[in-house]
Amino acid sequence: MIVVVFHAWPGWLPGGYIGVDVFFVISGYLISGIVLKQATRHNFSYADFYSRRIRRIYPALVILMLVVLIVAYNRFLCIIKKILLLAPDLDL
Repeated sequence: MIVVVFHAWPGWLPGGYIGVDVFFVISGYLISGIVLKQATRHNFSYADFYSRRIRRIYPALVILMLVVLIVAYNRFLCIIKKILLLAPDLDL
């Protein structure tokens, strides 16, 4: 929600990019810990590592894409309706 507020009203949260930096630092720390733990056990695999990332992120990506598709389609229909209402004399 803080990201939405920052992008909608940047004056409310000055220095909002610091949150992105903190996110990347924490994320890098956690991922490095996972990789190092598996590497010390000699069972690290790039395929398994990225497979887990994809399985975690893909459902949210699909939901986001569906929401954007629905919103964009409805917005497109509203625009087409306005065009047809404003130009009834055109033979479309």
